[in-house]
Amino acid sequence: MDTTCGGGLNSICIQPDGSVCPCVNSVRNDSKLGNILDDELKTIMLKSKKDEFTKANIITKSECNNCQLKFVCLGGCKADNLWNNKLVTDRHYFCESNKKFINGIFEQILHDIE
Repeated sequence: MDTTCGGGLNSICIQPDGSVCPCVNSVRNDSKLGNILDDELKTIMLKSKKDEFTKANIITKSECNNCQLKFVCLGGCKADNLWNNKLVTDRHYFCESNKKFINGIFEQILHDIE
């Protein structure tokens, strides 16, 4: 089951210098998958399936295992997580505020239904 954003799997960003990154949000950090000036894109993409960035998801993130909202937020943006926490597998820095926001929406929906 793929519960990721798809960055590095079904989307990539190629920078002017040939660097291949998992997504447009990941160009601001050091998450390069390779460089098309050094390797063929097919080789880079096959390698990227083993990359930590592409494997991090709500199933592999221990912080998300018992969260009731994991299928709503999907663990947050992995590129943001890497940028702010330096580890793509860490809990997203907006986790607590997202929980409050999403739970507030659910409460409002339930209130409106009644």
